[in-house]
Amino acid sequence: MSVQEAKKRYVALVQRLEKAARRNPTGFRTRLMLLAFLGFAFLTLVFLFSAGLLTGIVWGVIFIFKSMGHVSGSAVAGTVKLLIYIGIPLGIFALTLFFALLGTVLRLIWFRVPPPEGLELKRGAATRLFSLVDRLSSNMGTPPIHAIVIDGDFNAGVMQVPRLGLLGFHKNYLVVGLPLLQALSPEQFRAVLAHEFGHVAGSHGRFNLWVFSLQMMWGQLISSLTGDDEDQHVGINVIIGFLNWYAPLLFAHIFALRRMDEYQADNFAKRFTGEKIFAESLVAVNTRARYLAEDFWPRIEQSAKRQGNVAIFTTLGQTFQQGLPPEIQQKWLIAALQEQTDFDDTHPCLAERLKALGIIGEPPLPAYVPETAAVHYLGPTAEKLTGLLDQLFSAAMAQG
Repeated sequence: MSVQEAKKRYVALVQRLEKAARRNPTGFRTRLMLLAFLGFAFLTLVFLFSAGLLTGIVWGVIFIFKSMGHVSGSAVAGTVKLLIYIGIPLGIFALTLFFALLGTVLRLIWFRVPPPEGLELKRGAATRLFSLVDRLSSNMGTPPIHAIVIDGDFNAGVMQVPRLGLLGFHKNYLVVGLPLLQALSPEQFRAVLAHEFGHVAGSHGRFNLWVFSLQMMWGQLISSLTGDDEDQHVGINVIIGFLNWYAPLLFAHIFALRRMDEYQADNFAKRFTGEKIFAESLVAVNTRARYLAEDFWPRIEQSAKRQGNVAIFTTLGQTFQQGLPPEIQQKWLIAALQEQTDFDDTHPCLAERLKALGIIGEPPLPAYVPETAAVHYLGPTAEKLTGLLDQLFSAAMAQG
């Protein structure tokens, strides 16, 4: 099957699963939970089969040797041939399967998720931001946030890093991009955070976190098994054969869950901040993201090639502090509204998210607010973080 045909089948499967998830969200989560347990059930069955086969062979060998003194020479010769041609190959198969499974289980238990890269904030350096995070976590019933990390992306999200692999003991990070803080007003940023916390709020949030950790776990396992050519023996191939069927099915279910979860997180944010502010935040994020991708970053890259050293985040902060011209915002808003939902990203398109909020047609542009979220929530620390990220970006550009 070609890659294009495989992707076409995967998209069709996700579309069917999305419909099932919308019809019966609770039933879909139950179905996904059973599918998740199927992976562990397979590993358990493989373990029982390989252990049983090994035990049977060992007992068979013991029985043969004990019986040698009581049977004829021809019978002994036949038994030895049986042992050589059947017992030994079965034993080797059972051993390779057993040790392949052992390696798989160890990889699953101790799978590692690297902590997010960026600058970790101290509570005293951004008291307003930590107070907002504490309030959101308390009001929305999310796991506590143990650390806040600032990076250079135009994004925000809650990330769980298991300290003990499959055994859990998570450290919860809130990762916030400085460009996002620079681009939004305090109220818009609060709405974005409410959406991100909506992903992990309540009982469905805990289920989602568990499912997403399974996706990372199985993904790491597949990469480690398929990337290690030295281990491509029969035991590994049995497990890989199962994963080639199981992983796309599991990941398609998780994709459908995450797409449904985007709408649920939107509803959480709408209830917490109000429909008007949340809709405004959606418009602001989409228009500014397009401005950055289509206009700002290409210009910065050209300047960096000519000048070598560009204070990128300082420039970005000044740009948003002054406000984007309405005609620029209008241009990118029209482009964002024309975008269609695809299957490369779990986020629905802007038009569909606004429609789910009851907003039909072109929404108004967000009003200019002179105080950005970076200034409001980070205070004097914003300037320090901006300088540090400027240095890191310049060093990265110098290294190529």
